[in-house]
Amino acid sequence: MNGDNEKRSGQSENGGTDGYKDIWNDTGNKSKSQYEDNRHDGYDNRFRDYDNQYKDYDKEYKDDDNQYRDYDDQYKDYQKDDYKDYENKNYQYDDYRGMTEPEQKKLEVPGWIILFLILVVALDVVCMIRFPKVLSDYKVYAKAENRISSGETTQVINDLKLLSDKYPDSVPVLTKSIKLSMENGYYDVAGYIMDTYLTGKSLSDSEYDRINRYYTQLEAYYKTYDAIDELTKPFSENASVSEADYEKLKTDLESLLNEAGQDYATIYYYLGSIETDLTNSLNYFQSCYDTDPEIYDVRVRLAVLYRRMGDYKTAERYVNEALAKEKTDSDALRSMAILKMLEGDLESGRNLAKEAYDMNPDGNYIKETYLIALSQSGMKAEAEKLQEEIIKKDGALDEDTVMLLNGDITLENYYVE
Repeated sequence: MNGDNEKRSGQSENGGTDGYKDIWNDTGNKSKSQYEDNRHDGYDNRFRDYDNQYKDYDKEYKDDDNQYRDYDDQYKDYQKDDYKDYENKNYQYDDYRGMTEPEQKKLEVPGWIILFLILVVALDVVCMIRFPKVLSDYKVYAKAENRISSGETTQVINDLKLLSDKYPDSVPVLTKSIKLSMENGYYDVAGYIMDTYLTGKSLSDSEYDRINRYYTQLEAYYKTYDAIDELTKPFSENASVSEADYEKLKTDLESLLNEAGQDYATIYYYLGSIETDLTNSLNYFQSCYDTDPEIYDVRVRLAVLYRRMGDYKTAERYVNEALAKEKTDSDALRSMAILKMLEGDLESGRNLAKEAYDMNPDGNYIKETYLIALSQSGMKAEAEKLQEEIIKKDGALDEDTVMLLNGDITLENYYVE
């Protein structure tokens, strides 16, 4: 700084206060008053104070200057380190650029790997979208037997048919669908799947043998079905059918029992349906059941006949079998409702009749049975409302039903021969 070299006025070459003393001696006035001596001493002391203050300022300046140098060194170090990082990155890039093309390709991800990863991600997305549906389909396949054991046979067979339509190339799906359909009397579904999807499929020896047995059974079933359809055609075309016509039909059906390759259970079922004698009808249906218990609604038919003959216990056994196969079978529910009412359990009878009505209100005699159950339980208002509904839709009630509702006959008179 300038203050480091510049001399102050009255200061000697050596500095300090000697200059003041020299000037004072030059005047030759040695006998100055004490006042002047004191003034000189005051000046001298003030100079020392200024000089000390200067030294303090100078020291403070040097401290600031040192601190500045420290900051400057830190900044330079920071710049140096940052530049090295940047320089290292450039060196890495320069190393890559300095490589030959084959060396560069070694470090690059091959295009087929990228394509493969994209494909994997796409498949994952598709699987995530389709997984719930696939899982649901698998449950239909895996739990089919358990659901049938729980009385959901009709729904299971319908689900398996849809599954076969969805997976026509899946031999396990097709063979299971056919097997369960055949075992439970759903022959039309089994025949449809066999004809539509199974032709040309590769099967194991055991599967081939089983399918062949099913084919033989279905061949007899459809042969008999076509024969009965031809025999009963006049009945569907002619409204006025005589007793003699029914006797001829009965004779023709019985003749089919003597032919090989017929489905005898189906023949017995139709014979039981047209027979007017209660005992003969029962015998035909019993033969049908003994030949093939899964055909049509033979269990319910037997239950009705045994109930009409007063054998409630046997009737209930067949109804329970029917409900074990299909718990929502409205005809079986109606039959059980009647049995419960005949046994005096009006509440259970009414609940079962309502369940049948809720399942299939337009089924044979379903509304009438529920109406009777309401009436027998003393629920007059509900019975009258349902009676109005029946009359409005189906016309007047039959004479026996009116007599029962009026109390002119008993439940036994109405339901038992």
